This record gives sequence, C-alpha cells and structure tokens, in this order.
Amino acid sequence: MIYHASIPADDPERVARVIAELRRGTSHPFIAPGTYIVLAHDERGTEPEIGPRGTELIPADGEVGLPEYVIGVDSLSSWNSGLRTNSCWSS
Repeated sequence: MIYHASIPADDPERVARVIAELRRGTSHPFIAPGTYIVLAHDERGTEPEIGPRGTELIPADGEVGLPEYVIGVDSLSSWNSGLRTNSCWSS
C-alpha cells in the first residue's frame, strides 16, 4: 500500500483540497512554502504531500533531519513515495 507520496502540482493547494475531499480528510500547509499535506485520518496513516512542480527534495545531512526544499530546479524531481506491506502492522 502507498501510505505517503510527494506529488508535484501546478496548484498544490487546490490539489490538496481535492484529495482531502476525496479521502474525507483535511489539507494543511506543510514544511516548505507552497507545499501542503493531506491527512486522510485513516487507520493506515495515509499522508500525501503536494508541492509546486519543480521542487527538488535534497536529503538532510546526517541520519535525522528534514530535507531541504529547492523550488524550480527540475520538473521531474519532485515525486517520491513510501510503500508498506500489511506485515508492518501489528494487530
């Protein structure tokens, strides 16, 4: 199952609102300017992040830290996803 995806969009706020409506969740401004997160409020913790097309996520230095967001660098660089199998969940 996909529980997280960073999705590029020309209008991130609008896309986040639509996804939130479809998922019966809520959308909120996120870390980088112009970036939004959708909280689906489901048992899986689904949280897609929608940002401006062309945003590049640069990994933080070290083991822990937030990525650096660079906007307008590469129109193909802003997609990533997190996948999980059901075996990751305990009953």
